[in-house]
Amino acid sequence: MVGSEIVSSLQTISSRVTNPVEGIVISVTQFNTGNALNVLPDEAVLRGTARLFSKDASTTLENMIRRIVENIAQAHGATTELRYEHLYPVLINSQKESELARKVAEEIVGTPEIDPEYLPSMASEDFSFMLNERPGCFMRLGSGFTDRETFPLHNSRYEFNDDVLPIGASYRARLVETLLKP
Repeated sequence: MVGSEIVSSLQTISSRVTNPVEGIVISVTQFNTGNALNVLPDEAVLRGTARLFSKDASTTLENMIRRIVENIAQAHGATTELRYEHLYPVLINSQKESELARKVAEEIVGTPEIDPEYLPSMASEDFSFMLNERPGCFMRLGSGFTDRETFPLHNSRYEFNDDVLPIGASYRARLVETLLKP
């Protein structure tokens, strides 16, 4: 019951404790308590991710999670061990590089194919480490199908659309050519 209460309470952080507009998502993706059907487990292991848009909010979020976990455990006479790892920094594109990336993409696929209203994403992305060191732009190449249902990345039914490979290769080649022009 302690683990269930922790999971439920963690969900209140983004909706009740912080400003929902700041964009915080907490996902408990694993909840393991043992394998026996007829034995009450001595412990539970919960794992998950926390994603956010603000570099400043990361430590605050960790403190909130820690407080919730410790207080619920204490209320039930349980003990906890929380390991919170800051695995990925927030990914923030720089303005100048984003404008260049958009210009080159428009040259390759045309302006109507560019989504100007693409919303920020909370993806955990290796490229965020690079953008923490140098200005740059992380862009997405749409890979949806027009003749059948398309599933998002990390969905068990995701299927890569090979037809977008020439578009992606052309885009990257043109981007390099543009950057190397005197």
